[in-house]
Amino acid sequence: MAHNINSRAISPADQLRRDLEEAEKLVTRVASADVETLLLTLDRIDSEFDRLTDSGMDLRPEQSRWDSLIQRVNSQAAAITSAAAKGPRFPRLRKTHAIGPASEVSFWWYLDQEASRQRRRMLVRLGTIVGTVVGGVLLAYWTMQTFFPPDPLDVLYADVMYQLDQYSMEQNWPDALAVIDANLDQLPAEPDMLIWRGVLEERLDHPEIAKQNLAQARALLTGREVFYWTTLANRRLQTGDLDGAEPALAQALTLEPENPQAYFLLGGLAEARGDNNLAMEYYNHVFDLAEASDPQLAVIARVRVSQLMQSPNVFPTPMPTEVPVSP
Repeated sequence: MAHNINSRAISPADQLRRDLEEAEKLVTRVASADVETLLLTLDRIDSEFDRLTDSGMDLRPEQSRWDSLIQRVNSQAAAITSAAAKGPRFPRLRKTHAIGPASEVSFWWYLDQEASRQRRRMLVRLGTIVGTVVGGVLLAYWTMQTFFPPDPLDVLYADVMYQLDQYSMEQNWPDALAVIDANLDQLPAEPDMLIWRGVLEERLDHPEIAKQNLAQARALLTGREVFYWTTLANRRLQTGDLDGAEPALAQALTLEPENPQAYFLLGGLAEARGDNNLAMEYYNHVFDLAEASDPQLAVIARVRVSQLMQSPNVFPTPMPTEVPVSP
Protein backbone atom coordinates (compact mmCIF):
# COMPACT_ATOMS: atom_id res chain seq x y z
CA MET A 1 0.00 0.00 0.00
CA ALA A 2 1.41 3.35 -1.03
CA HIS A 3 2.24 5.71 1.76
CA ASN A 4 1.19 9.36 1.39
CA ILE A 5 4.27 11.41 2.29
CA ASN A 6 2.20 14.56 2.63
CA SER A 7 0.22 12.94 5.43
CA ARG A 8 3.25 12.75 7.71
CA ALA A 9 3.18 15.15 10.62
CA ILE A 10 5.96 17.71 10.38
CA SER A 11 8.09 18.55 13.38
CA PRO A 12 7.58 21.82 15.29
CA ALA A 13 10.94 23.07 14.01
CA ASP A 14 9.96 22.36 10.41
CA GLN A 15 6.65 24.14 10.97
CA LEU A 16 8.55 27.16 12.25
CA ARG A 17 10.72 27.19 9.13
CA ARG A 18 7.65 26.90 6.89
CA ASP A 19 5.99 29.81 8.67
CA LEU A 20 9.15 31.89 8.39
CA GLU A 21 9.28 31.17 4.67
CA GLU A 22 5.63 32.11 4.22
CA ALA A 23 6.02 35.38 6.13
CA GLU A 24 9.17 36.27 4.19
CA LYS A 25 7.27 35.84 0.93
CA LEU A 26 4.26 37.83 2.15
CA VAL A 27 6.27 40.80 3.38
CA THR A 28 8.15 41.12 0.08
CA ARG A 29 5.08 42.61 -1.60
CA VAL A 30 2.08 42.77 0.67
CA ALA A 31 -1.31 42.55 -1.02
CA SER A 32 -4.52 43.68 0.61
CA ALA A 33 -5.79 40.12 0.95
CA ASP A 34 -2.55 39.02 2.62
CA VAL A 35 -2.29 41.53 5.47
CA GLU A 36 -4.36 39.51 7.93
CA THR A 37 -2.52 36.31 7.00
CA LEU A 38 0.82 38.02 7.53
CA LEU A 39 -0.13 39.31 10.98
CA LEU A 40 -1.46 35.94 12.11
CA THR A 41 1.62 34.17 10.73
CA LEU A 42 3.87 36.53 12.69
CA ASP A 43 1.88 35.72 15.82
CA ARG A 44 2.27 32.01 15.15
CA ILE A 45 6.03 32.32 14.61
CA ASP A 46 6.38 34.27 17.83
CA SER A 47 4.55 31.55 19.77
CA GLU A 48 6.55 28.78 18.09
CA PHE A 49 9.80 30.44 19.10
CA ASP A 50 8.64 30.61 22.71
CA ARG A 51 7.75 26.91 22.78
CA LEU A 52 10.87 25.68 20.99
CA THR A 53 13.22 27.89 22.97
CA ASP A 54 11.81 26.49 26.21
CA SER A 55 12.58 22.98 24.92
CA GLY A 56 16.28 23.84 24.60
CA MET A 57 16.43 23.54 20.79
CA ASP A 58 19.21 25.41 18.95
CA LEU A 59 17.36 27.99 16.84
CA ARG A 60 20.19 30.34 15.93
CA PRO A 61 19.64 30.16 12.13
CA GLU A 62 15.90 30.61 12.55
CA GLN A 63 16.42 33.43 15.05
CA SER A 64 18.56 35.28 12.51
CA ARG A 65 15.79 34.94 9.91
CA TRP A 66 13.20 36.08 12.45
CA ASP A 67 15.22 39.16 13.42
CA SER A 68 15.63 40.09 9.76
CA LEU A 69 11.92 39.54 9.11
CA ILE A 70 10.94 41.77 12.04
CA GLN A 71 13.18 44.55 10.74
CA ARG A 72 11.58 44.30 7.30
CA VAL A 73 8.07 44.40 8.74
CA ASN A 74 8.88 47.50 10.76
CA SER A 75 10.60 49.26 7.85
CA GLN A 76 7.61 48.54 5.59
CA ALA A 77 4.98 49.75 8.05
CA ALA A 78 3.63 52.28 5.54
CA ALA A 79 3.47 49.73 2.71
CA ILE A 80 1.60 47.22 4.87
CA THR A 81 -0.73 49.93 6.17
CA SER A 82 -1.46 51.05 2.61
CA ALA A 83 -2.30 47.49 1.64
CA ALA A 84 -4.59 47.17 4.65
CA ALA A 85 -6.38 50.37 3.63
CA LYS A 86 -7.79 48.52 0.60
CA GLY A 87 -9.32 45.83 2.80
CA PRO A 88 -9.81 45.35 6.53
CA ARG A 89 -8.04 48.31 8.10
CA PHE A 90 -5.89 47.86 11.18
CA PRO A 91 -8.51 49.03 13.72
CA ARG A 92 -10.95 46.49 12.29
CA LEU A 93 -8.32 43.74 12.31
CA ARG A 94 -7.50 44.50 15.94
CA LYS A 95 -11.19 44.32 16.83
CA THR A 96 -11.73 41.08 14.89
CA HIS A 97 -8.90 39.32 16.70
CA ALA A 98 -9.49 40.97 20.09
CA ILE A 99 -6.08 42.63 20.11
CA GLY A 100 -5.35 44.62 23.25
CA PRO A 101 -3.43 47.88 23.78
CA ALA A 102 -0.19 48.39 21.87
CA SER A 103 1.85 48.08 25.07
CA GLU A 104 0.54 44.56 25.64
CA VAL A 105 0.79 42.93 22.19
CA SER A 106 3.26 42.51 19.35
CA PHE A 107 4.01 45.73 17.48
CA TRP A 108 2.89 44.43 14.07
CA TRP A 109 -0.76 44.77 15.04
CA TYR A 110 -0.18 48.53 15.35
CA LEU A 111 1.80 49.15 12.17
CA ASP A 112 -0.69 51.83 11.14
CA GLN A 113 0.41 53.94 14.09
CA GLU A 114 4.08 53.32 13.28
CA ALA A 115 3.43 54.37 9.67
CA SER A 116 1.91 57.62 10.91
CA ARG A 117 4.98 58.27 13.06
CA GLN A 118 7.28 57.57 10.12
CA ARG A 119 5.34 59.97 7.91
CA ARG A 120 5.44 62.72 10.54
CA ARG A 121 9.19 62.31 10.91
CA MET A 122 9.62 62.52 7.14
CA LEU A 123 7.51 65.68 6.89
CA VAL A 124 9.36 67.36 9.75
CA ARG A 125 12.72 66.46 8.17
CA LEU A 126 11.65 67.88 4.82
CA GLY A 127 10.34 71.00 6.52
CA THR A 128 13.63 71.50 8.30
CA ILE A 129 15.52 71.06 5.04
CA VAL A 130 13.39 73.66 3.27
CA GLY A 131 13.64 76.05 6.19
CA THR A 132 17.40 75.72 6.12
CA VAL A 133 17.68 76.22 2.37
CA VAL A 134 15.14 79.01 1.99
CA GLY A 135 16.23 80.90 5.06
CA GLY A 136 19.93 80.44 4.56
CA VAL A 137 20.22 79.30 8.14
CA LEU A 138 23.41 77.32 7.68
CA LEU A 139 25.25 80.17 6.00
CA ALA A 140 23.99 82.67 8.52
CA TYR A 141 25.01 80.45 11.41
CA TRP A 142 28.50 79.86 9.99
CA THR A 143 29.01 83.57 9.34
CA MET A 144 27.74 84.50 12.79
CA GLN A 145 29.98 82.01 14.55
CA THR A 146 33.04 82.87 12.46
CA PHE A 147 32.96 86.64 12.31
CA PHE A 148 30.54 87.83 14.97
CA PRO A 149 29.53 86.83 18.49
CA PRO A 150 26.22 84.91 18.55
CA ASP A 151 23.10 87.05 18.60
CA PRO A 152 20.96 85.85 21.53
CA LEU A 153 17.81 86.29 19.43
CA ASP A 154 19.20 84.06 16.68
CA VAL A 155 20.04 81.43 19.28
CA LEU A 156 16.54 81.75 20.76
CA TYR A 157 14.88 81.44 17.35
CA ALA A 158 16.88 78.30 16.52
CA ASP A 159 15.90 76.76 19.85
CA VAL A 160 12.22 77.58 19.30
CA MET A 161 12.30 75.99 15.85
CA TYR A 162 13.90 72.86 17.29
CA GLN A 163 11.20 72.55 19.94
CA LEU A 164 8.47 73.05 17.35
CA ASP A 165 9.95 70.29 15.20
CA GLN A 166 9.89 67.91 18.16
CA TYR A 167 6.32 68.75 19.14
CA SER A 168 5.22 68.39 15.51
CA MET A 169 6.53 64.82 15.45
CA GLU A 170 4.46 64.14 18.56
CA GLN A 171 1.43 66.09 17.25
CA ASN A 172 1.51 67.95 20.54
CA TRP A 173 -0.12 71.18 19.35
CA PRO A 174 -0.89 72.75 22.77
CA ASP A 175 2.73 72.55 23.94
CA ALA A 176 3.97 73.77 20.55
CA LEU A 177 1.67 76.77 20.82
CA ALA A 178 2.90 77.39 24.37
CA VAL A 179 6.48 77.59 23.04
CA ILE A 180 5.39 80.23 20.52
CA ASP A 181 3.50 82.25 23.12
CA ALA A 182 6.40 82.12 25.57
CA ASN A 183 8.82 83.58 23.03
CA LEU A 184 6.75 85.71 20.66
CA ASP A 185 7.34 88.94 22.59
CA GLN A 186 11.09 88.48 22.18
CA LEU A 187 10.78 87.75 18.45
CA PRO A 188 7.94 90.06 17.37
CA ALA A 189 9.39 90.87 13.94
CA GLU A 190 9.91 87.24 12.93
CA PRO A 191 7.07 86.36 10.51
CA ASP A 192 7.77 82.65 10.75
CA MET A 193 6.73 82.73 14.41
CA LEU A 194 3.36 84.16 13.39
CA ILE A 195 3.01 81.65 10.57
CA TRP A 196 3.75 78.84 12.99
CA ARG A 197 1.22 80.25 15.42
CA GLY A 198 -1.43 80.49 12.70
CA VAL A 199 -0.84 76.91 11.58
CA LEU A 200 -0.98 75.62 15.15
CA GLU A 201 -4.26 77.46 15.73
CA GLU A 202 -5.57 75.77 12.58
CA ARG A 203 -4.66 72.38 14.03
CA LEU A 204 -6.42 73.32 17.27
CA ASP A 205 -9.54 74.27 15.27
CA HIS A 206 -9.35 78.01 15.98
CA PRO A 207 -9.74 79.33 12.40
CA GLU A 208 -10.40 82.98 13.26
CA ILE A 209 -7.33 83.28 15.48
CA ALA A 210 -5.32 81.49 12.79
CA LYS A 211 -6.43 84.00 10.14
CA GLN A 212 -5.37 86.91 12.34
CA ASN A 213 -1.90 85.48 12.89
CA LEU A 214 -1.40 84.66 9.23
CA ALA A 215 -2.57 88.15 8.21
CA GLN A 216 -0.01 89.67 10.56
CA ALA A 217 2.73 87.48 9.12
CA ARG A 218 1.74 88.37 5.57
CA ALA A 219 1.87 92.08 6.42
CA LEU A 220 5.45 91.64 7.65
CA LEU A 221 6.31 89.96 4.34
CA THR A 222 4.94 92.60 1.99
CA GLY A 223 6.78 92.23 -1.29
CA ARG A 224 7.82 88.67 -0.42
CA GLU A 225 4.56 86.91 -1.19
CA VAL A 226 6.18 83.75 -2.59
CA PHE A 227 8.22 83.35 0.58
CA TYR A 228 5.05 83.73 2.64
CA TRP A 229 3.17 81.03 0.71
CA THR A 230 6.06 78.54 0.62
CA THR A 231 6.69 79.02 4.34
CA LEU A 232 3.00 78.56 5.10
CA ALA A 233 2.92 75.40 2.98
CA ASN A 234 6.05 74.14 4.69
CA ARG A 235 4.65 74.61 8.19
CA ARG A 236 1.37 72.97 7.22
CA LEU A 237 3.28 70.01 5.83
CA GLN A 238 5.28 69.73 9.03
CA THR A 239 2.07 69.53 11.04
CA GLY A 240 0.51 66.99 8.67
CA ASP A 241 -2.01 69.36 7.06
CA LEU A 242 -1.55 68.10 3.51
CA ASP A 243 -4.81 69.56 2.23
CA GLY A 244 -3.83 72.98 3.60
CA ALA A 245 -0.33 72.86 2.13
CA GLU A 246 -1.55 72.22 -1.40
CA PRO A 247 -3.45 75.51 -2.00
CA ALA A 248 -0.60 77.48 -0.40
CA LEU A 249 1.79 75.95 -2.93
CA ALA A 250 -0.67 76.71 -5.73
CA GLN A 251 -0.58 80.37 -4.67
CA ALA A 252 3.22 80.38 -4.67
CA LEU A 253 3.40 78.85 -8.15
CA THR A 254 0.82 81.30 -9.47
CA LEU A 255 3.13 84.13 -8.44
CA GLU A 256 6.33 82.37 -9.53
CA PRO A 257 5.64 79.36 -11.78
CA GLU A 258 9.19 77.99 -11.62
CA ASN A 259 9.92 78.40 -7.91
CA PRO A 260 12.19 75.49 -6.91
CA GLN A 261 11.27 75.61 -3.21
CA ALA A 262 7.59 75.22 -4.06
CA TYR A 263 8.33 72.22 -6.26
CA PHE A 264 10.47 70.69 -3.54
CA LEU A 265 7.53 70.95 -1.17
CA LEU A 266 5.26 69.43 -3.82
CA GLY A 267 7.66 66.50 -3.79
CA GLY A 268 7.21 66.19 -0.04
CA LEU A 269 3.45 66.42 -0.46
CA ALA A 270 3.50 63.65 -3.06
CA GLU A 271 5.64 61.47 -0.77
CA ALA A 272 3.25 61.98 2.12
CA ARG A 273 0.33 60.99 -0.10
CA GLY A 274 2.11 57.85 -1.22
CA ASP A 275 2.95 58.76 -4.82
CA ASN A 276 6.70 58.19 -5.01
CA ASN A 277 6.78 58.41 -8.80
CA LEU A 278 5.22 61.88 -8.76
CA ALA A 279 7.55 62.90 -5.92
CA MET A 280 10.58 61.92 -8.00
CA GLU A 281 9.25 63.91 -10.95
CA TYR A 282 9.01 66.99 -8.76
CA TYR A 283 12.46 66.48 -7.25
CA ASN A 284 13.99 66.04 -10.70
CA HIS A 285 12.30 69.28 -11.75
CA VAL A 286 13.74 70.97 -8.66
CA PHE A 287 17.20 69.85 -9.72
CA ASP A 288 16.73 71.35 -13.19
CA LEU A 289 15.44 74.64 -11.74
CA ALA A 290 17.94 75.01 -8.92
CA GLU A 291 21.15 73.54 -10.36
CA ALA A 292 22.54 76.98 -11.24
CA SER A 293 20.72 79.28 -8.81
CA ASP A 294 20.55 77.13 -5.66
CA PRO A 295 23.06 74.24 -5.82
CA GLN A 296 22.35 73.19 -2.23
CA LEU A 297 18.66 72.60 -2.92
CA ALA A 298 19.51 70.88 -6.20
CA VAL A 299 21.77 68.40 -4.41
CA ILE A 300 19.16 67.73 -1.74
CA ALA A 301 16.53 67.07 -4.43
CA ARG A 302 18.83 64.62 -6.18
CA VAL A 303 19.48 62.83 -2.88
CA ARG A 304 15.73 62.51 -2.29
CA VAL A 305 15.34 60.89 -5.73
CA SER A 306 18.10 58.40 -4.91
CA GLN A 307 16.51 57.56 -1.58
CA LEU A 308 13.09 57.01 -3.13
CA MET A 309 14.54 54.78 -5.83
CA GLN A 310 16.16 52.62 -3.15
CA SER A 311 12.99 52.48 -1.02
CA PRO A 312 10.11 52.16 -3.47
CA ASN A 313 7.67 50.82 -0.88
CA VAL A 314 7.92 53.55 1.74
CA PHE A 315 4.60 55.05 0.62
CA PRO A 316 3.50 52.81 -2.24
CA THR A 317 -0.18 53.58 -2.69
CA PRO A 318 -0.98 57.04 -4.07
CA MET A 319 -4.10 58.85 -3.02
CA PRO A 320 -5.99 60.68 -5.78
CA THR A 321 -5.14 64.35 -5.91
CA GLU A 322 -4.71 67.21 -8.31
CA VAL A 323 -1.43 69.02 -7.76
CA PRO A 324 -0.54 72.24 -9.61
CA VAL A 325 2.11 71.91 -12.28
CA SER A 326 3.30 74.84 -14.31
CA PRO A 327 3.08 74.52 -18.09
